[in-house]
Amino acid sequence: MERRALDDFARRVRRLDHRDQLDAAAAEVIDAFEAAGVRYVLLKGAALARLLYPPGIHRGYSDVDLLVGPDYLGAARVELADLGYTNATAGWGIEDVGGAVHAEVWVQPNQELGPLMIDLHWRLAGVQASAADAWKVLERHRTHIDLAGGSAAVLDRDGLALHLATHAAQHGHEDVHPLGDLEYGLEHWPPDVWQAAARLAAELKATTAYAAGLRLVPAGAALALELGLPATDHVEWEMRHRDSRPRGTFHLKAFAEAQTIGERARALRRALFPRREWIAWQEPRAARGGRWLVAARVTHIMRAPLWGVRALQYRRRARRARP
Repeated sequence: MERRALDDFARRVRRLDHRDQLDAAAAEVIDAFEAAGVRYVLLKGAALARLLYPPGIHRGYSDVDLLVGPDYLGAARVELADLGYTNATAGWGIEDVGGAVHAEVWVQPNQELGPLMIDLHWRLAGVQASAADAWKVLERHRTHIDLAGGSAAVLDRDGLALHLATHAAQHGHEDVHPLGDLEYGLEHWPPDVWQAAARLAAELKATTAYAAGLRLVPAGAALALELGLPATDHVEWEMRHRDSRPRGTFHLKAFAEAQTIGERARALRRALFPRREWIAWQEPRAARGGRWLVAARVTHIMRAPLWGVRALQYRRRARRARP
């Protein structure tokens, strides 16, 4: 029993060390952003650890999430590259199809605790307002926390309350960490915070995601009813069936919602002819090039009609779940 207690203590120390290292990494990136004039908000992680949880409760985290205004995205990428981070999302050949991608992962090797990861966001999941409009709203909800001897901009309580709910909706029923944060916030923050978060959600066109996230926990479901938030049956259906969502769903969405022939052509091109990096990620032998790459591309194109049919069936089931 004594040995187990020592092992548990050692694991807690390592987690604390990792958190401190993440805070130091975040502070380094933030200093670079501020020197370059990049406007940002530090999401989750240290923000929740400081503003939601009291000092006696340890809230662990494993990466750094930073939201930047869309006008600053290019400069933020330059600063991360200068600090030795690599854009892993670009290396995987992932493209934003149907508005599915809202962040990219930047990685820096670390000998002691594994790679340091920065999630660079240009919008929040569940927010339907344009990235530019959303940033103008969220920038009005910035406050600051102490971080690694410096200062970091974070969302205020209204913004954090909104993000707690939309983040829970993003990850669904199975991810206990966002649900735990949401339950703790509902228990410890007064109703006026959640009412203000509902008003903020309306400004950001995020009311659906806010309501769906709240309904994932009993206290949130009661609050959604009290606030008169709209029904979210279709979102809840998609959360329950996320694991069965077929490949091609977002391509079909982009194609169906395209406004011009050019937009439809681009959606079709991305579906049939993804980047070489993506093909190699799915079929490692394609990285050799030559006949391996050609074979992988032909196989992908031949499978595309089946994926399209499955995506269409999934889309119809999701539509039937709408109130």
